Amino acid sequence: METKKLSRELWSITIPVLVILLGGSCTSTQHLEPDSQSPIVTMPAEGANLIIPPTLPEAEQPSAAWTSTPTALSMLTPSPAPLPLTWTPVPTLISEDAQRLFETLLQTNGNCNLPCWWGITPGATPWFEAQQYLSTFVDRLGKGQELWITENNETFLATNYTLSFLQDDGNLRRCSLISIKNYEIEEIYVQDLCTSGSAFELTRFLDEIGQPDEIRFAVQRHQNTFVVSFGLIYSVRHIFISYADSEALSSDGTIHTCLALEPAAVILRATGLPMNFETIFDEISIQGYMPLSVLGMDEADFYGRFSNASNEPCIDIPESVLE
Repeated sequence: METKKLSRELWSITIPVLVILLGGSCTSTQHLEPDSQSPIVTMPAEGANLIIPPTLPEAEQPSAAWTSTPTALSMLTPSPAPLPLTWTPVPTLISEDAQRLFETLLQTNGNCNLPCWWGITPGATPWFEAQQYLSTFVDRLGKGQELWITENNETFLATNYTLSFLQDDGNLRRCSLISIKNYEIEEIYVQDLCTSGSAFELTRFLDEIGQPDEIRFAVQRHQNTFVVSFGLIYSVRHIFISYADSEALSSDGTIHTCLALEPAAVILRATGLPMNFETIFDEISIQGYMPLSVLGMDEADFYGRFSNASNEPCIDIPESVLE
């Protein structure tokens, strides 16, 4: 199954990645049942910004959920695959307990390291086990359409789920999307509220996970400031994580940027699915991402600097990289 790629077009940069810092806590006061009528939604969406992945989109055409290039899709109606015999509903936590669990997960990630997220690992944790667990404290677990799709001579059942949490203003805020293939978790996309704790704080993350296999950065001018993003790839562990500064300033031809400690986005994939910049960004967008060598650095230099808590997460970038 081909993975969705980000396109270069500018999305609403007036709502920068710093919203993950402003999200604060949410008050979980009710549990909403999954909406089985919602169409498949994709994350990231077409039209996403090159640098900072967008907020969870509204519904898109189902065929866009799985391929970035036109593919012959067969809408079949075979007998539905049987549900696992072990699936049984579990009680929903009361509001206070659900809130405490959510806040704990933001700080501890369920005591597991990526690609495990909140105790759920793509390709390893059965979806119905994850669904039982999430349903106990997520305010809305929104289900996309179930579609039988034929791709590369394989027919499979595809759907996805969005995780939303109720805010103090009464609105639901989406912050994660889980893609499912034949009841198995293929990919988890996490952003915004779901990355707002200390679990993936830059220095802590590098200390726990180690040196990335590849790092690229992108710079985009926005009026009188710059948006800077560093994307970190762990190809063996199937992790992509990005840290950004949406309001970097320039003086004397140098862009001074300090990365937000909490990530802009996290993408986790099942073993067997490629994890590299080429499968995250499309062929146009990827041209905006530059290797660290442009800054006279390599992955070891980045790791050495930003894994040290005594160093500020700041770096100077020549404005000439935009030429």
